[in-house]
Amino acid sequence: VRITYAFVDYGHEGQLQTIDLLANQSVGAPDAVLLGFGAWNIIFTPTKLAEYAVSVARFMAQLQEFFTTRQTGRYFATLRDHPIDWVFASVVGCPAEDGTFKAFNAISRAAAHAQGWSWFDRNAVIRGDCSPKATCAYGHHHPLGAAQNVILKLYLRHVARSLRASDA
Repeated sequence: VRITYAFVDYGHEGQLQTIDLLANQSVGAPDAVLLGFGAWNIIFTPTKLAEYAVSVARFMAQLQEFFTTRQTGRYFATLRDHPIDWVFASVVGCPAEDGTFKAFNAISRAAAHAQGWSWFDRNAVIRGDCSPKATCAYGHHHPLGAAQNVILKLYLRHVARSLRASDA
């Protein structure tokens, strides 16, 4: 199973250049692409919701283009009998969130659904109090270490199930 996990920051579309380079140098497309979107620099600016919606949809479309329109991807696509599994990972928020995280996740989820992507709620894995509490306000509640491993293992299981279902 080949998975590409892209975590990009809102407003930093240049970060996709590395993924574009990876797609260009690859001999085939991944089985799955997991996109995480960091919105920490605007997450507490609700007036940016409309811009965020456009940006998320644009990032998803660019990733799909990278991995589905390459010559190598088309050639090696004949060796697989399943499409790429596209999944968007939610923004992680604290349990005491003020609704802003929920608004950004609702936008992302709607964009994912509109483009045929699955939704992966990382908050279901990472719930817990931020320590210290002040870090919530600065977006320091990132899944690292053991929590990140749990997320990736759950996602790998999801991909494995999807592949088994497509083989049946």
